Amino acid sequence: MCAFNLPAVVLTLGRDQWPLVSDYYLTLCRDKTDKVRQSLASSMHEVARIVGPQQADEHLVGPFGWFLHDFDHIQGAVLENLASLVMAFGIDAGRQVLETVAESWGSIKQWRRREAVAKQLAGLGGHFLVQGTPEEFLGVLVKAFKDPVASVRDNAVYAVRSLPLFSLRGRSSLFWRPLQIPNMFAATEQDPLARSKLWAFLAVFSEDSGYRHRTTYTSCAYAAVRGGCSRELFESYFLDALSRLARDPVVNVRIGVARVVAEACRSRVCPSLWNGTKG
Repeated sequence: MCAFNLPAVVLTLGRDQWPLVSDYYLTLCRDKTDKVRQSLASSMHEVARIVGPQQADEHLVGPFGWFLHDFDHIQGAVLENLASLVMAFGIDAGRQVLETVAESWGSIKQWRRREAVAKQLAGLGGHFLVQGTPEEFLGVLVKAFKDPVASVRDNAVYAVRSLPLFSLRGRSSLFWRPLQIPNMFAATEQDPLARSKLWAFLAVFSEDSGYRHRTTYTSCAYAAVRGGCSRELFESYFLDALSRLARDPVVNVRIGVARVVAEACRSRVCPSLWNGTKG
């Protein structure tokens, strides 16, 4: 009951009084009763939001790692709200948390836990790309793209779709508004290094020896078109690789390219994109 009500206590006291309860919180995070730890894992994102990034960075990054390597139901509880938790941390602590997730990917045995993480990646990509710090985010994304379970891979690709790759015009998309996520390419418009890392990350999948990874690349391209990718971006970042993959020896890869072609032809953004010029 104490663990269940602790977030309400923290909210009532306010962030300035967090030092009064922080030691008790950390003690409960190590409690031998797994239901206590599960309750705290489920509410960690709320506690982090209440106490603010500076205190969350100092006191909550460690317990996150503990919970991530705990029993499955505790691991699931802390991963269920991963995006909210990461956004409540400062940028450096958020990167540390994502790095921990990537390093621990193989320890997340239940594929639905990994799927839950993949579903939340859309809420994180633009944030870290805007900051010019995409490495840890891409580290988690590559784990999801290479996951052995198709549902995990598919949801990671949908994250790309949820970060639509359209429009480099203007800079309004670089600023956060409620329920709006900066798109991946616009987020790196003023940072050529971050953009090159993003593109290198995607390009690796187009050249991978594993056909599933090349299929994942075509799914990303499909998601980009569905998201409203402009002709300029598509030709710059996808077209050459897709032209090569159209001659791939694996039929599933060629089918993936065909889906992209069909969607591009239907798209109002680039209706004449595939006009035979890439042969």
